[in-house]
Amino acid sequence: GWRFVWSGTGEPFFHNSTTAYMMAGLSDARIDQALARLAGYRIDRIRVALCPSRQTDGGRWHEPQVRERDDFTFRYGPWPARNPEDALRPQYDASRFDLAHWRKFERLLRRAEALGIAVQVVFFVDGQEPQNYPFDRDRAGDDPLEERYYRYAVDRLGALPNVEWCVTNEWALYRPDEWVEAVSSRLAEYDPYGHLLSVHGHGHFPFRSSPWCTHALFQCWDEHGSHPFLLRSRREQDATGKAKPQVNEEFGYEDHYAEWGEGRKPPARDANSRIRLAWEMRMAGAFCTTGESAADGLGGWINGLREGESRLLQGHLWMREFFETMDWSAMAPAEASGHGYALANSHGECAVYGFAEGWTAVPLPHAGPWDVDRFSPWTGEWSAVHRGAMLERDPWTGPGAILPTLHGGRPVAYRIRPAARS
Repeated sequence: GWRFVWSGTGEPFFHNSTTAYMMAGLSDARIDQALARLAGYRIDRIRVALCPSRQTDGGRWHEPQVRERDDFTFRYGPWPARNPEDALRPQYDASRFDLAHWRKFERLLRRAEALGIAVQVVFFVDGQEPQNYPFDRDRAGDDPLEERYYRYAVDRLGALPNVEWCVTNEWALYRPDEWVEAVSSRLAEYDPYGHLLSVHGHGHFPFRSSPWCTHALFQCWDEHGSHPFLLRSRREQDATGKAKPQVNEEFGYEDHYAEWGEGRKPPARDANSRIRLAWEMRMAGAFCTTGESAADGLGGWINGLREGESRLLQGHLWMREFFETMDWSAMAPAEASGHGYALANSHGECAVYGFAEGWTAVPLPHAGPWDVDRFSPWTGEWSAVHRGAMLERDPWTGPGAILPTLHGGRPVAYRIRPAARS
């Protein structure tokens, strides 16, 4: 289907997700601190690299303020290195495994499990760089050492319930589609538990029909990856005859202004802009993964570590609380005209999000009575609009609600549901 559910219970999984690629480079104490903080915002999924991007500092991603320190390093990996202190020339021995790294990763997974956080295990990050991919690039998925890496990961980590597999980050930068198919098919065969499995790409996803693929992952930045993009992605998925969740896994991190990815300038990627885009993607019946600012030097999206309050994650928490007042897992994109988006379920519940100045008209299955409540994505505050109201747009278009799409100059959300019976 279009949603994620826990296989054992059928319970819907909300997917309030953020990025923490190099979390395993933190000290154990800092990992505990980072996970506890994320759990406080009810984050239920994080992206963490099993094989990290070894760098001297965060300058590779235009975040030079994130540096090596006593509680964080970029210099680690799944295999022993002949030059462990050399970030860019480690000379991994891929015929063996660095057991200390794997034990630490297991501890991270278990701590996350205790906090209700699923972990997407990303097998490679920045694999296009020689220090981050030690296997034969001329082979399309039949390198025996590479096969051992994936198989060992499944054997060692697969029994944990909060694991999700990502074959690699950004496959198109360094491996052909044939490699993805070969490695992913084999990985699915290895895994007796049938964990979620996909691969992180760009604005295209050619694996929608692949038997091993459980959901589609995209990297499409800013407004180009928002509501219209994900609605189109749902239609393309629907055309395969098999519904699968659609996720924009990377759409521009908070306060992140790299030379690639749309070329935005401050403050285009402030917290409010990221929250707005997250709402728009959710209103497409899809999912997204955010990433916190790394501006303070602790790490943010690079390792999941921040201190203090997060405007970004608080906004995501409020969005989650809004949807949890309804049967959100049964909702699908619904008709809305004007300057709003809508989701509706078969119970008569409707969620509306306004994105620009004006009004939106939302059809309803009957004239009422209806209860309508307004919700602020920026403050988490509710206010009643209608109680037990009959809503008739006009004699020609039938029953429905006409709602202003901004409140106090900011986007606004509405919850529409059948009036409570006295």
